[in-house]
Formats: sequence, C-alpha cells, structure tokens
Amino acid sequence: MPIELVIRNIKRSIRDYRIYFYTLIIFVVIFLVFNSFDESVSTLNLNITQVNIFVSLIFAFLLLYANLFMIRQRRAEFMTLALLGMSLRRIIFTICIETCVVIILSLFVGIPSGLLFSQIVNLFVRYFLYGSAAGYCFKISCNAILNISMIYLILIFFVCLFNTLFVGRIKLYLLLKEDYVGSKRMPQTGYKEPTILLAISLLIIVINRFLLVDILSRISPIAVVIAFFTAIISMFLMIRAAFLYLGAFAASDKGLKYAFEVRFITDSGHELTYFMTAVSVIILMSFVLIAGSFGIINNMRKLSMVNVPYDVMMLSIGDSDIDDELNTAGIDTGRYFSSYVQPVIYNVNSLKYSTFCDEDSYIYDEYIFFDPDTPVNIMSESRYNEIADMSGMDPIDLGDDQYVLTSDIASIQSEFSSFLSGDNTININGFKLNAKNTECTDLSLFLGLSKSNPGLVIVPDHVVRGAVIIRTYLMGYLKDPAKEVELLTLVSEKTSIAEGNVTTSTMLSKEYRDMTFDILYLSFYTSCVFVICSIAVLSFKEMITIGSRSSMLKSLMLMGFPDEEIRRYFICHITTIYSIPAIATFLHSGYMIRAINRFVEMVGQFDISSSYMVFSLFLFPIMTAFSMLTYKTSSDLCFRVRSRSYGKY
Repeated sequence: MPIELVIRNIKRSIRDYRIYFYTLIIFVVIFLVFNSFDESVSTLNLNITQVNIFVSLIFAFLLLYANLFMIRQRRAEFMTLALLGMSLRRIIFTICIETCVVIILSLFVGIPSGLLFSQIVNLFVRYFLYGSAAGYCFKISCNAILNISMIYLILIFFVCLFNTLFVGRIKLYLLLKEDYVGSKRMPQTGYKEPTILLAISLLIIVINRFLLVDILSRISPIAVVIAFFTAIISMFLMIRAAFLYLGAFAASDKGLKYAFEVRFITDSGHELTYFMTAVSVIILMSFVLIAGSFGIINNMRKLSMVNVPYDVMMLSIGDSDIDDELNTAGIDTGRYFSSYVQPVIYNVNSLKYSTFCDEDSYIYDEYIFFDPDTPVNIMSESRYNEIADMSGMDPIDLGDDQYVLTSDIASIQSEFSSFLSGDNTININGFKLNAKNTECTDLSLFLGLSKSNPGLVIVPDHVVRGAVIIRTYLMGYLKDPAKEVELLTLVSEKTSIAEGNVTTSTMLSKEYRDMTFDILYLSFYTSCVFVICSIAVLSFKEMITIGSRSSMLKSLMLMGFPDEEIRRYFICHITTIYSIPAIATFLHSGYMIRAINRFVEMVGQFDISSSYMVFSLFLFPIMTAFSMLTYKTSSDLCFRVRSRSYGKY
C-alpha cells in the first residue's frame, strides 16, 4: 500500500472536508465538557451513561452520513485508482486507514480543547450554583477521556464496516457517471401555488395558537402531539412555498437577471425541502427543551424562595404535638427557634375534591396524587394567620359563615374558580359556609413535602372543632443557622419523627440547586448534540447539492464568468438554506412552548424572553460558523476542479 497516497488523502480530507473534521472535534469537546461535571462540581444525579449512549447514537448517524457524502464525492478518485490497477479490496483498506487516522487525529486535537473548555464551563457552573469559585481546582476527568476514546473506537469500527459495505457495492460503470446522486428538480409554477401553501401553513399556526393557548380549557398529551405533528406539516409547507416563490420569481421578467442564482438554489429544492424540514423540527425540539428547562428552573426558585420561607419544617402524621415531643426528648425548642408555629390539617369526609370538581374532570387524569374521593385539606383561620404573621403575609378575616379556597396549581385553580362562581355553598361539620371570594386564590402557602398546594380550604375556627386532625406541622426560624445540623441529629436520634419528614431551607436549597443543574445539564447537552448534528447534516447535504451542480459551474467557468460571480451563487444558496429553517422554527416556537407551558403548568411558567435570547445566542453562532465552513469548503472544491489540481497520483 503506498503510504504517500494515504498521507496525501488524509491531508486533503482535512482540508477539503473540514466540516467533517471540525464536527468530530466539536463532539469531543462537548462530550468532555458535559462529562467533567461529575468530578469537578459533584452535584450531578443523572445517569450519565444513558445520556452518553443516546447522544452517541445521534452522532453515529451524523458520522455515517458524512462518510457517505465523502465516498460519493470521491467516486472519481476511486475510478482512477481502479483504472490504474488497484484492487477493490486495496481501495477499501486504504479508505479505512484514512478514516481511522482522521478520527484519531480529531480525538487528539479535541481532547486538549475539551479539557480547556471544561475548566472554563466548570468555573461558570460553580458561580451559577454557589455564587463563587471557592473550592475550584483544576481536574482532568480520566473517565471522560476514556469514555470518549471508547466511543470513537466503536465508531471507527462501524464506519469502516459501513465503508466496506458501501464501496464494495459500487460498480465501475456507475463511477463513470458524474451525476451518480441525482435529485428531483423543483417544478416551475407561478405565484398561486406557493401562496396557497404559505396560507395553509400560516393558518395552521393561527389555529394551533388559538386552540392550544386561548380556547382549549385543558391540554392533554394527545393535543400536544397533534400540535407538534401539525407544526411539522406547517414547516414543510412553508419551506416548500419558499422554494416555489423563488422559482416563480426567476421565471418572471424582474427575476430574469437572477435566473442563475435562483436555479442554483431551486434545482435541488425538492430534496432539500425534506432535509430542511427535518432540521427545523430538530431545532424546534431543542428550542422547546431549553425553554421548558428555564420554566422548571424558575418554578423551583419560586418553590425554594417564596413557598418555603422557613428555616425548618417538621411533619407528624396524626394528632400529635411536635413541640411537646421535642421537649419530652430533651430538645428545647426555645434554644433553637427564634419563632415557630404548629399548624394542623383537618379532613372532613364529606368535603372531597368531587365537591368542587366534577367526577369526570380532567384534573383526576392529569394529577395522579388524588381522585374524586380524596378529602380536601382544611385549616383553621387562626392557624393560617399565625403562619401569615410569622412569614410576613397578609392575614385573612373570615365571617362566621365564610371560607377561602386556595391552590397554586393553575388547572386546579380554574376548576375551583368555576365552582366558586356558581353555587359555592359547602357543608362542614353541620355548618353551611359560603365562599368569601368568587375566584380561587394563591396564598403562597406551602404545607407538605410535595412542594405544592393542590387545594386548601381555610375556615373559621369553630367549624373544625371536633374534626379529625391528619397532619401536624412545626415551622419556624432558627436563632443560629449553624445549629441546624445539631438539631437534625437530635431529632433523628431522640424522636419518632421520620427523617424524611424533616425539611430545612438548606436541604431544600441544595435539592433545588441539584435539580436545576440536572435539568440544565440534560437540556443543553442534548440540545447541543441535536443542533450541531442537524446543522452538520444540512451542511453535508448542501455540499452534495453544490457538487451535483458541478456541470453547471464548469459551464459558467468556460463561459468566462468571474470567480466573484460564482462565489455569489454559493453565498445566495447557503444563506437561503440556513435562514429558512431558522425562520420556520421561530414562527412555530411561540405557540409550542406556550402549549407545553400549559401542559406542564405544575412545574411553572416558561420565561419566554429569556428562552428566545439564550437559544438565539446558542443557535445563530453555530449556524453562522457552519455556513462559513460550508461556503469555504464548497468554493474550494469547486475552484480546485477548474485548476485540475484535485487528485494527483
């Protein structure tokens, strides 16, 4: 095997197919950055192995597609080698050696870059989680390096197997055909058909927006799935309409002078429509994923900062006095607490969720933690006002025959408000009570380890006399936060209060901080891989498309067209291919993230503006970088064909 041939082909592969080489390096960097957190930050609770397997499968698809592109682009080279007498087995072996060297070289370049970026990201994460870089030290994740090396070795095996199977099936007479990969040309129509398609696409957006955001009282998984698939149809119609508009413009008198540029774009428009739709769908999924993560994070901050304004909260099942139990065990509450209260929760069997919501209400299917026969929590007015006074909230003033119905879950609030707006009389222990308010209110009251208020009725004190107490709480503020660990140790050793029924603000802050990091990790890791792989596939498809137009480019060169004119064709084509999916994604993202916001409303509101800003800062630099690489690579390949310097042996 001529080693000079292999070395020359490797240099040319890195130069001519730099997108392939840079994508390999980018994946190594991303993998090392997201796999170094476990040792440097030590808060990750996810199963990293499963996430790595998932993203590796996505990247493997990109790698196989990229190799398919490179083999098709080099078919003339294979024909030349075959005519010079090299056997097909020797050709396949040469390709496998080149592939192994390029992948291993990208690994050696990517590992130092990944280690550098991982330290920068780790510093940022420590500032985000802890507010300072205290405790940071430079660490090299050997496990991450070992894992990425194993993944690339597995990828090398499958890529070589794929190259062997694909190249072995290529026949010599097919290699002689320049347009081995043909594409269906976009039909030439007027403005009527694209206008109809665009109108249908915009109509789908409007219908989905009104149905999912304004009209439907409930959002089910089926509704979200239907909206997603109709969004795919709408993006396909929008992208196809864009290509048809360009074709119609080129056929008009005004667009005659742009005929070459438009034909350069629309000749492969039929096949590019499907690729661009797939890329738009992946970008939309990533957009919704990042927006959803910001919504969940905002809600967790609310839960940890607003709904839990206490230093310590203890829970005891049944009618028991936690204060007496602590003092009996030798734990002086006055020594540890500056202030505390002991609210109790009552249940009355006659007051169930079916009292306020119909038995066929969708909330029973949406929230699995209660059913129509579940009793609603009840609290006395004085107990609530004690909590309000300690927490700095406004007290409530009820008449002898009034009650207040509260919840912090939007869908349950809607059901409760429907009941309150009608005949809202309820009966508790023989007392008939009427609602003080005609709408369900959110009093930001946190009672329970579920970290949500699915429903609480506040009634006058005399109504609950003799009612069954099902839960007792002790909530308060510590005199000295440094004694939190000491208090928890004494409670666990000397009382019967279960460890899981004791919660502190420090514990909750750490829990929510860890959950926040897990959510950000999962959303950004998968989104990075999704977006980069989809844009890289679009880049390879773009170069295949430009390569299939090589005959037209050669004709233009022979006709004396200047290089700047041909480069302008590249710029027009690449700008169109990258801008249309971005526009289609942003037009559909608004109602999709609002629909999912309603579907998962229990985990909080999405921060729409922050999501757009973060995703734009994340998406557009990537698209710009790949478009510039695509332009540089495609133009270099095109002009190298003219100079006849391509493939000297």
